[in-house]
Amino acid sequence: MASACLALSACSFHVAAGTGGHRVNDDVVASKAAFEKLVATTLAKSVDNGTTPDIDCGDDDVTLENGRVQHCALSVPGDSTRYDVRVEISDVQSYDDYSIDATVADEPE
Repeated sequence: MASACLALSACSFHVAAGTGGHRVNDDVVASKAAFEKLVATTLAKSVDNGTTPDIDCGDDDVTLENGRVQHCALSVPGDSTRYDVRVEISDVQSYDDYSIDATVADEPE
C-alpha cells in the first residue's frame, strides 16, 4: 500500500471548492473533516488507483487564508507509514470556495 503514497511523492495538485465551514470573527474557517476530505479526494483523483488516503490535519478546524500552509499527514489503509503533506491555501472566497495545492513529501515522517 505504501506504493500509493510513493506515487504521489513530489507532485502538486490544485482544486477549487471546499465544503463545510463557518466564520469566526473575520476569519473564514473550514471544518477539519471537510478540509481533510478535500485533501484526500484531491490526492486520490490524482493517482486514480482506487485508494483514498487517510489524511490527518490535526485537531482543529482550518483557518482559510491566502498563502497559509497547513501540514497534514497522509497514510493509506493497511499501512502505518505516514507522509507529510504540505497544503497551500489560495483563492479564498468563502469556506466553500477556495483552492488548495497539495504536495506529498518524498520521504516518510
